[in-house]
Parts: sequence; C-alpha cells; structure tokens
Amino acid sequence: MTRRTATTITVATLAVFAVLGLTACDPGMPKPTGSSTPSSTAASTLTASATDRPKPPQADAPKDRDAAVAAANKTYVAYLEAQIPFKKDISLGAQYLSGYVLQGSPAWTVLTDTAEKSPTSPIKDGAFGWTLNGAMSYASSSTNGANGQKIENGAVHLFGCRDNTNVTFANTDVPKGSFPVGAVLVFVPDAHAWMVQEDKSLTASDGEIPQC
Repeated sequence: MTRRTATTITVATLAVFAVLGLTACDPGMPKPTGSSTPSSTAASTLTASATDRPKPPQADAPKDRDAAVAAANKTYVAYLEAQIPFKKDISLGAQYLSGYVLQGSPAWTVLTDTAEKSPTSPIKDGAFGWTLNGAMSYASSSTNGANGQKIENGAVHLFGCRDNTNVTFANTDVPKGSFPVGAVLVFVPDAHAWMVQEDKSLTASDGEIPQC
C-alpha cells in the first residue's frame, strides 16, 4: 500500500475499458485519533449470473475530501457484498466484478488469480463486515495521464477493519476475526463511479495500521 509519494495507477472505463494513466498525489497519512465509523455488514442478496454483473453505486465528482471518502467507502462496502457471489462460484470469472475493479490494477490481478487458480470456490456462504477508520482514511488528487485532467480528491485511501466472522469458507483453516485492510479507490469520470485499484490485508511491516 503506497502512502508516500505519487503513485501511477491504471484505470479502465466501464464503457470501452480504455486504459488511462492516473497519478494519485498523496499528502501523507494523517495520525489516527481512534475514531471509526459504525460497522457495516456486506450481506449479499445478489443472484449471481455471468451476464448480469453487479454495478457500483453511481457518483458525482467529489466536491471535497469528506465527500470523496464517504462515496468511496460506500462503493467499497458494495464491492465486499458483490464479492460473495463471485467467491461462492468462481466459474463466473473475473469479468463478473469488472464494474468494480480496474482492469490492469493490483486488485484486478488478485481477482483474476482467484478466478483462474482456485481449485474450488473459496466461500460457501456468509457476509463480510467492514468498519472504516475515518481518522486514517484520506483523499488525494489524481491526474488523467491521457489528457492531463486533474481530479481533485479523485483517489481515496481507505483504512479499516474487515471482519470475516460470519463467512463460511471452504477451507476451514482460514483464520476468523477482524483484520486491518487498506484499499485504494479512484474516481472514473466516464463511469460516474469509484473503482477499486488496490485491496490488501495490512501487517505491522506496512507501518501505521488500523487496530482491529
């Protein structure tokens, strides 16, 4: 998870999946105060279909940092919900979540690896919980490498705790509990939506992380 200097990120629009280069400019991570939002549970009610792919919530260009973090967090919760049908039936393929995940991004690589390399579907049932750490999460500007357009607060770095207590895994040895996670979402103007660029578990080696 990059938190220091400018980071090059790749975006694919929903309409034509044209790859654009974006640069997220990080102002540096704020010190946490220990405050966090109430936990939300991404309980899936979706009926999975390879041709009926879930779509992220529609969003306007962020007007300020608070609005950007709130909108990106809403999309991330919806993304956790959309993951359940996919991980219950990986034959749906990575394209099932193409509305949420930027093609060519680190998150897309993880998604395709799951679809292509998992011998069985990793989840049987359940729902992920998510508690945002609002003190650590922040927004920074992004720049469209194709046309130079700057998007104020167009990249959001979310930090929080993802809870898998209510998820039934095919592998019963998967540790259960609430674990620190960092995610990067970027605003895609053509899609009028936030999309996931990176989504990873955090450890002490990542520096300052949420206490879960």
